[in-house]
Amino acid sequence: MGILNDAQKKALPDEDAMAKMSWNDLYQLRVNNRGDIAAQEQIAPYEHRAYAREEGAESLSKGASYPLLIAGYQGAKAAGLVEQDDMSTPASLKQIGQGLIGAGEGAAENIMSLWNKYIPK
Repeated sequence: MGILNDAQKKALPDEDAMAKMSWNDLYQLRVNNRGDIAAQEQIAPYEHRAYAREEGAESLSKGASYPLLIAGYQGAKAAGLVEQDDMSTPASLKQIGQGLIGAGEGAAENIMSLWNKYIPK
């Protein structure tokens, strides 16, 4: 993705677009907006969603653990147990919600993949 200039940093994708982006693309968007807490707070929920979606699609057992991991991670952030840097955001219900949506999307992708592989058409 490369480094964004100031005009590109301010023009973040809308929420619908971010909901469909890959984890890598969203992570790069966060890297390119280091230190901009408002941008980090906009991007973070969708980065969490994409990560949970992609991990859940990869493995049903991984995906099944994500609802607990998502809640635990946000709780750890709220308790100050997670190291902070210039891309960190406070714990938020939006991050939990988007993470759970991603976990559901990943599980659905995984189940459909297994269905298509093993159930005759």
